[in-house]
Amino acid sequence: MRNMLALPGKPQGFARCCRLSCSADFKRVFRCHQAPRVRRGCFTIYSCPNKTAARLGIVVSRKAVPHAAARNRIKRFVRESFRRCRMQLPPADFVVVCHASIACLSRSKLAQRLHASWPTAVHQHQQRQTCSSLHT
Repeated sequence: MRNMLALPGKPQGFARCCRLSCSADFKRVFRCHQAPRVRRGCFTIYSCPNKTAARLGIVVSRKAVPHAAARNRIKRFVRESFRRCRMQLPPADFVVVCHASIACLSRSKLAQRLHASWPTAVHQHQQRQTCSSLHT
């Protein structure tokens, strides 16, 4: 029962190439002039195109979620959700910013909202890509 979202079989890793690891990567996504946002009340997903593959960054502040165990649980859920949807995502950097209301969600609600948010993020990202290619 340790990881309710894990797929049966061999555990999947989260390789370094799938992560945003430095502050410059996060800043680039936040400053991206074509960064579409998906707001789901308890979190916001930002995206910015890249040339390699889908990568993930997670922001859960101590102010929003004061307990470290809760922050780590939320990060695990976000990573697992991303891992499951990664092959359907376009080559872009995604940053999930969690808000204080996320700490009140049950595991099942958090999993549902995350799972439902990735297709919306992809749709908005593709719309933005289409619009920017028309203007150049």
